[in-house]
Amino acid sequence: MDVIREIVKVKDHRIVIDLPENLEFDKAEVIIQPLENSSSDFDMRAFLLKGPVLSGAEIKSIKDVRKDFKEWNLNKF
Repeated sequence: MDVIREIVKVKDHRIVIDLPENLEFDKAEVIIQPLENSSSDFDMRAFLLKGPVLSGAEIKSIKDVRKDFKEWNLNKF
């Protein structure tokens, strides 16, 4: 079952939802629920894109440390 969930703005008591062309059906159920929490305007994609970016050297360092951890043996301590 294909499901689309969107948070849309109401303008002049109307909501417009554009459906992807690959969705083919004759009927759909629409449930309208007021959005009470303004934090829902939070854009996760934009937040993640603004985040720090690791360099190749930093990624290699993380992988090296992970490899070292996997090789640890508690009996050595």
